[in-house]
Amino acid sequence: MVTLKRSDLPEFDEVVTDRIIGDDEAKKTVICALRKDKSVFFVVAKEENLTQRDIIKYTSLASGKGWQINSGRPIHADLSLIAQLNVANRKTDGQSNDNQPEPSEVTAMFHYICKNAVEQKASDIFIEHRPEAEGDNLIKMRINGLVETIQSIPSSMAGALVAVSYNAIADDSSKVADHSSFVRTAILNAAINIETEDLTARLRAVYMPAFKNGSDLILRVLPEESSGKPPSLEELGYTGKQSEIINRMAAKTSGVLIFSGIAGSGKSTTIRSLLDSLQRRYSGKRIAMIEDPIEYKNEGINQIPLADIRTKDRDTKQAWAEAVKGLVRANVDIMALGEVRDDVTAGEMVDYILTGHQVLTTLHAPSAIGNVQRLERLGISRDIIAGPDFVSGFVYQRLLPRLCQDCSTPINSESNIGNSLHNRLSKILDFSEAKLRLRHEEGCDHCRKGYTGRVVAAETMLLDNTMREFIKEGKDSKAFNHWRSHGLRGGILGHGTTALEHAQHLMERGIVSPIDVEAAFGYIDMQNIESDDVIDQAELP
Repeated sequence: MVTLKRSDLPEFDEVVTDRIIGDDEAKKTVICALRKDKSVFFVVAKEENLTQRDIIKYTSLASGKGWQINSGRPIHADLSLIAQLNVANRKTDGQSNDNQPEPSEVTAMFHYICKNAVEQKASDIFIEHRPEAEGDNLIKMRINGLVETIQSIPSSMAGALVAVSYNAIADDSSKVADHSSFVRTAILNAAINIETEDLTARLRAVYMPAFKNGSDLILRVLPEESSGKPPSLEELGYTGKQSEIINRMAAKTSGVLIFSGIAGSGKSTTIRSLLDSLQRRYSGKRIAMIEDPIEYKNEGINQIPLADIRTKDRDTKQAWAEAVKGLVRANVDIMALGEVRDDVTAGEMVDYILTGHQVLTTLHAPSAIGNVQRLERLGISRDIIAGPDFVSGFVYQRLLPRLCQDCSTPINSESNIGNSLHNRLSKILDFSEAKLRLRHEEGCDHCRKGYTGRVVAAETMLLDNTMREFIKEGKDSKAFNHWRSHGLRGGILGHGTTALEHAQHLMERGIVSPIDVEAAFGYIDMQNIESDDVIDQAELP
């Protein structure tokens, strides 16, 4: 049996490998851990074996230092656990950051971090290398939308993780032609695929220079490839009315349907859900998707990895444009683009739409109506954007942490949530009717620190003729207010309802916390204040 987690080892106080067997033999990845009763036990990489001669030798060395070898066979461990213990060994022994770890140890440590992220269902990993910082460097992860510090490691290990992950672990085809090796001062992108006996992980990596000769490695943990049925829009958190509107948008045979939001807001997951629905509904249509990298496996859909198109003479921007242009000639009915990133890709997309085709794509935008300015910045004129057959619809979404219903605690008018938040909540709801709840920070057996995942808060925007005219004239605020009037006339949780109002609805049902709603959208009563022509100073906290 192979031990995979540190928590599966017997309880111990510190790692003492070098104090017993010396530096050279320690590099064999044989680890000794000191227990409270002054005995030690061996943790051995699963590929290695301790001979009886080794055990006698180490027993003698330990006895000479006042320790005793714990009886029993050595514990065979995964290499990633060995790497983690080696890091702890250097820290407890006070070794300097100049002591560079072995490449095999770095790779094993990288695998350990990724495995931990997958097990914790983290969406992102942040490795911060700060060579001039006092103390250790940090590894952080974003779990349920919140960033947590997971562990600290020596600066030498942090720097090695950043460089080795690019030079030796990342997929060479995902790197730009003029940066085949890691360069600290460059902003680099790469795809990383890990397939071992104990771990399958796909990551999208971004490398950034940091202050005082440091580096940041940001890893987006992509979902495991699965041919199973993706979650429905309602399972993601969309209301029945919103799902109906999105399906109406997608039923148009030409035009672009844009899913927008900040990075990490679940846009790709939503597109996957919709594509699965379209593929089953219109089995006679050809659907193709261009991605960089492919994030999900969609059965029945032709998925085109940009890495296969990018070459030494064709950079990412040109590769996107070539892929879109190729699909125009490939007789595809519905095209999905992972993202519209530049004016060249946007121009090819416009030509594709104006020939009567349908496109699904994503943009980074602050709201549904904010997509108009983003499209304009990409070089698409307002005359085209406002055309009757160009935009099928705009969707904007955020992800909010979902409260654990087993350990979250109810909020009422007497709850200690602070006067400021209490006053803002009292302006938009009745405490006696709302089922507000707060997170239990320690969590329980059913959750992680009070959360059980994330849920969508969204707004769906169909354009009518009045809105198109306002957009053409550059009057986006009037287009937004016209759309809002539908919500004010009873379109709650459907047309005219903002993502903040959707979040408030989830909050009033106890699904999300008011604190998390404000973290995502700002003060919860701000929409009511901003809807007036003049902000009353009395309304401000």
